[in-house]
Amino acid sequence: MAAHRLPGRLSLALRNRRLNRENNRLACKVVELTAQLDQAGIDYSGALEDRRQARADAKKARAEAAITARLLTAARAQLANRDAVSVAEWVRPIDDESDRATQPVPLHERGAA
Repeated sequence: MAAHRLPGRLSLALRNRRLNRENNRLACKVVELTAQLDQAGIDYSGALEDRRQARADAKKARAEAAITARLLTAARAQLANRDAVSVAEWVRPIDDESDRATQPVPLHERGAA
């Protein structure tokens, strides 16, 4: 059987130094990852706020568009009423069924009656 030897002071000191360096490197990595996580949380909350604001702006724009559409419809109706052409009843009464045209009147017959 082989005899087991205990590690010497130098090998223990080197191993201790290597483990300390690894520990420091991992501690720095934890700090770096924590900072990245914090930044991601800030970015995410900012994105949520931007989304909320965009939805509020879109809702406001839809309401304004609806008001504008109603105003435009009212303005069109007002223009149509203003520019409407009406013929007085005495110009050509069409109460008599025989007086109503049932088909287009040819050009040479217009005004001949």
